[in-house]
Amino acid sequence: MKPIHAHRRPARAGIALCWSFALVPATLAIAGPYAYVPVASSYTVSVIDTATNAVIDGIPAGEGPIGVAVSPDGLLIYVASQNAHSMIAIDALTDTVIGTLALASDPFGLAVTPDGSQIYVALSGIDAIAVVDAQSLTVLDTIEVGMTPRAVAFTPDGGKAYVANQNGASVSVIDTQDDNTVIRHVPAGGFALGAAVNPAGDRAYVATSGAGSGSGLVVIDTATDAIVTTITVGEARGVAVAPDGRVYVSHDDSVSIVDPATNTVATTVPTGQTAYGVSLSRDGARAYVVNTNGASVSVVDTASAAVISTIPLAGGAFSLGNFVGPPIMPRAPVLAASGRQQAIRLTFDAPRDGGSAILDYTATCGTASVTGTASPLTIGGLSNGVTHACSVVARNAIGTGPASNVVQATAGVADAIFIDGFDAP
Repeated sequence: MKPIHAHRRPARAGIALCWSFALVPATLAIAGPYAYVPVASSYTVSVIDTATNAVIDGIPAGEGPIGVAVSPDGLLIYVASQNAHSMIAIDALTDTVIGTLALASDPFGLAVTPDGSQIYVALSGIDAIAVVDAQSLTVLDTIEVGMTPRAVAFTPDGGKAYVANQNGASVSVIDTQDDNTVIRHVPAGGFALGAAVNPAGDRAYVATSGAGSGSGLVVIDTATDAIVTTITVGEARGVAVAPDGRVYVSHDDSVSIVDPATNTVATTVPTGQTAYGVSLSRDGARAYVVNTNGASVSVVDTASAAVISTIPLAGGAFSLGNFVGPPIMPRAPVLAASGRQQAIRLTFDAPRDGGSAILDYTATCGTASVTGTASPLTIGGLSNGVTHACSVVARNAIGTGPASNVVQATAGVADAIFIDGFDAP
């Protein structure tokens, strides 16, 4: 088939970034990996601790946040806010917005390239994909696709991107290695709303809604981009693929689990009202289904195919994209110090562990340091009357997290507590 050379709009130059950093207080709770659910009606992103299935934070995200994608390393979360015509970047170690990018039109779904270097954002209002540089948060390219693009999914090698076009009732296939050329448009038979590619990279799945045969899960052979089959599941909206290849498609008020070997529905799990976004934990043990009108997230145990928890949200949410991250390094502890004879005693709260148990802490005062498994830690062998800059870091299997606040503490000053440079009697 002859390639379709899409007309390109020039990249937007001079995008201003609004960078800000803040120290977030640590908590005593030991957390699991996190899910990030944009709540459109409350203009926030709800941060869910998947170990406790509870909302632990809310991050301002602009008006109408809908699409979401987590970077491969889990350290950055990108959120598309439709009504604000913008995309934000969130630092997962602080739950703060560190960058904002103005976009040309209504952004909807988005996806991060497998190498984490770029974000493809569906601009529904102008039938295009914005290619965004992840480091600078600038638009590198704009690619014309089908009508009203809603979702984007990459093959594991990043060579192709599949774009679900709602009003175009089609899937645009982009060759990312050939100057982002649109090589074909695949008819989807209905309003295409969600897209995903399996870990093997040989199948793309597109969720479609519409009257009669226009609804279902379209299965595409990624080698030829031909439709293999369409599986009837109801008014399909979102789709995700587990590590074992099983496909989870949200529809109506349920999620169906599809056997990829037979392309048949193995089971259907009732979730909540208007099931939309769906994402899986990296080990495939849990599926998370966002119920738009139910204002909740249903947590599905994939082994038993049963809902084990329902998490209330502040309002209606769609959450198009991959919104569950992998384990990350621990957060920064919050530190206080007190003087001892020829020593400084450091106390700190256990921070959120990032989804992997904290192995140890390393405390440093000047050039001296000590490692231990819990607070407090004492650094000895110091000269009395000498003030040192002290800090502590936490380490888990993923890596060492950011340093705590720096405290200026003096050895030999008994019964004094130093917090952020102030003496507390």
